[in-house]
Amino acid sequence: MPIIKQFVASLLACVLALFAVTPLYAQNPPSNQSFVGGRFVAKNYNYTPVRIFGGGGAASTTYSITLSTASVTLPDGRVIVPFSAGGFNIKGQPGPFPPIPITVGAGTVQEVVTPTAVSGCFAGAPQGSCTITAAFTNAHGQGEVVSSGSAGIQEAINDAAFFGGGIVVVDASENFYYGGATTITGYITGANVIPTVSIEDTRLGVTRYWTPTPTGLAVAAPTGVPVTGQQACDATHQSCSDASVAGSASYAGGAVHTCEAYVDIMGNEGPCSADATWTDVSTKAIDLGLPAASAGAVGFVPYISLDAGTYAQAYQIPVTSAICTLTTLETVTPACAVTNATYGQVGSTFGKNTLFNGGAQIPTYPLATGLHFTKLASTVQTTASLTPMTNSSLTYSYAPSSRVGAPGISSWNVVQESAAGGISASSTTGIPMAMGTWTIPANYFNYIGAEFRISGKITWTDAGASDAMKIIVGWDSAGTNSSPTIPTPLCNIANTHTNAAAAQTAWYSCTVKILTTGAAGTASVNGGGFFDIATGAAGVLIGGANDTAVAASAAINLTVPARIVVRFSDTGATATGAQPLDGVLEVLN
Repeated sequence: MPIIKQFVASLLACVLALFAVTPLYAQNPPSNQSFVGGRFVAKNYNYTPVRIFGGGGAASTTYSITLSTASVTLPDGRVIVPFSAGGFNIKGQPGPFPPIPITVGAGTVQEVVTPTAVSGCFAGAPQGSCTITAAFTNAHGQGEVVSSGSAGIQEAINDAAFFGGGIVVVDASENFYYGGATTITGYITGANVIPTVSIEDTRLGVTRYWTPTPTGLAVAAPTGVPVTGQQACDATHQSCSDASVAGSASYAGGAVHTCEAYVDIMGNEGPCSADATWTDVSTKAIDLGLPAASAGAVGFVPYISLDAGTYAQAYQIPVTSAICTLTTLETVTPACAVTNATYGQVGSTFGKNTLFNGGAQIPTYPLATGLHFTKLASTVQTTASLTPMTNSSLTYSYAPSSRVGAPGISSWNVVQESAAGGISASSTTGIPMAMGTWTIPANYFNYIGAEFRISGKITWTDAGASDAMKIIVGWDSAGTNSSPTIPTPLCNIANTHTNAAAAQTAWYSCTVKILTTGAAGTASVNGGGFFDIATGAAGVLIGGANDTAVAASAAINLTVPARIVVRFSDTGATATGAQPLDGVLEVLN
C-alpha cells in the first residue's frame, strides 16, 4: 500500500505541475472546425506557417519567393490553397476570386503583403513550385515563414464564395490569439468583399453583422471603344450593326443611339457612356464593344434607343447569356463581364469575328417601358430624360449592419451623394429630380408579406411661391414602367403651401408591403413626411401624406431586377440646389 500511495502522490504531483505550467487557454482549446453549422470560422483558417523554399530579394523591391508547399491543411483536416493574387479559388483553380494577403517573416522584418502574381500554387503541386510575387518592404529569403495576412478572415471569405456565399464567423478568440480587437477589426474592414458573403462578429457578446457597404465615389462612365458608331464594324467603330447576325425586324434602317454603363461589385450601375449613334442596318443585330477595364467595374449593361429615337430615351437591354459572357462577380444586375484584375475576371468576347472584337451582340429590340440609365446626382432632369441617381461605388468595405446583409442590396452611397452636391436647378418647375436609388435583385420581394421602408431627408432652396411639393418613391422595372421609362409610383408624399425664398428641408417615409406577386404584383403603400417652411431663422413643419386614397400600388414587376427610386418635385417655383441628405432602405420582412 505505501508503494501505491507513493505512486498516486507522484502522479498527482505531475498533474499539478503540468497545470501549473500550461496556460489556461491550452487546457481548454476552442473547436478546430473551419466549416461548421453552415458557417466559416475565420480563426481556424490561420494555417500552420509554411517555409520559403527559395527566391527572395532586397528590401523595398518587387521580387518572387517560392514556398515549400502550395497547399495547407487546416486544423480540422480540410485542405486549402491560400496563395492568390486574384483569379484563383480556394483550391488554387482559376476563378473570379479576390487576392489573399500573406504575412512574411518574423520579428522586426515581419510584414503583410498582397501578392501581385502567383504561379504553380495548387493542391498537390510539387515542392518549390508555388511562386509568389509581391512588393516587399523588407528582404526575405529561404527558411523564413509565410502565414495568413488576415487572421484567416480573407481565406474564410474566399472559401465561402467558393461554395456560392455564406457567413464568416469572427469570434473573441481572434482577438485573443491574433493581435487584439483593433487589429482584427482592421482585417474585417480591409477585406476584399464578396457580395454573397457577410461577416458575423460575436466578439462583443452580442452578434453584430458586417456587410459590403459603398465607401467611394461613383464608378466612371465608360469611354473609348463603344462611343463612336457606324453601320459596319471596324477597328475604331465597335458600336455597329453586325454584318451577318440577324436582329429584330424593328431595326429598320433608322438612327439608333446607344451607350453602356459600368456595373460595380454590388450590381449598382454608374452613369452611361456618351452617345454613339449611327443609321442601323435593317434586321441586323447591334454590336457593342467591350469597354476598357475601369476602377470598381465588374460588368456593363447596354442601352439602345428605339429606331429613329434619341439618346435621352435609350432603354436598358436585359442582359442574358444569349448576348454576352456574363460576369459572375455579382448577380444582382445581370451584366456583361469586363476585365477586372483584382478578381481575375476576363471581359466578354461574345460575338467576336473578323470585324467585331467582342462584347455584347444584341438581336432584341428595346422596350419603351424598360429602365433608363442612371446619372450622377448633380445632373438636371428634363421632361425628355428622367434619370435615376447612380448608387454605384468605386470601392466597398465590410461595415456594421443591423442584419445579415440583405442579399445583393447595398446601402445608400453617402460618400457619392455628399460629394456630388445638389442639382443646380430644374429647367422647368414640377420636373421630378433624382434623390436616391437602390438596386433590387430579381424576386427579392416577390412573396406575399414582403415588406420594406424607404426614408430620408432632402434639402433645396425655394424661390418663394405657393408650391405643390411632392416626394415620389417609385418602383423602376421593365414591363411595368410607363413609357418613356417612368417608374410606377409607390408613395406620393405631397403638400401645398407657400414657402419663403430660402433653404428648405423635407423628411419622408414610405412603407411598402407586397399584396400580390409576379410580373404584375401589387403592394399596400403608406407614405408620410414633413416639409419645413423656412421663414428666416425659424421654420414650421407641415405634414405631408400620400396624395391618393388608394392604398394599393399599380402593377409592379417583382420577377426582374429593379430599382427603388426617390424623386422630388416643386411645382410652384424653380427649386435650386435640390440635394439628398440621407436615404435608408430597411427590409422589414
